[in-house]
Amino acid sequence: MIYNPVYRMETLRKIADRLFSGWDTGKDAEYDASPANIYEGADGYLIQIAAPGVKADDVSVHFSDDILTVAVKRTIETESSGDKKLLRSERGNYDFTRSFSLTNDIDPEKIDAKVLNGFLLLHLTKKPESKPRKIEVKVK
Repeated sequence: MIYNPVYRMETLRKIADRLFSGWDTGKDAEYDASPANIYEGADGYLIQIAAPGVKADDVSVHFSDDILTVAVKRTIETESSGDKKLLRSERGNYDFTRSFSLTNDIDPEKIDAKVLNGFLLLHLTKKPESKPRKIEVKVK
């Protein structure tokens, strides 16, 4: 194989272009919070939010005026304790808030929120009534 320095430089340029593309286009702004999937079924909706390492106590869910607001505050313990010495910590604390504008057919009395396998699952039952309510988060 013949050595081609132009090929090597072109490969390096392509890698740098992929690495730095989109930095000032604002593309990343829509991903400030954890990603969510929303499903609709015959009986209601399911909102699935990625929430790795989150416990039920870290989550606050509110429904008011057809707006569902989810706030997560995850704290990771980074201090050494007892006979364990923390050498490296790559997971940090994070907070995020997501709001979803919903149709007025959601029954706030039947909203169910739970943390399961690294996801926050919100089940929203369809019903014409709409009253503000704080939802308890359960872990199964």
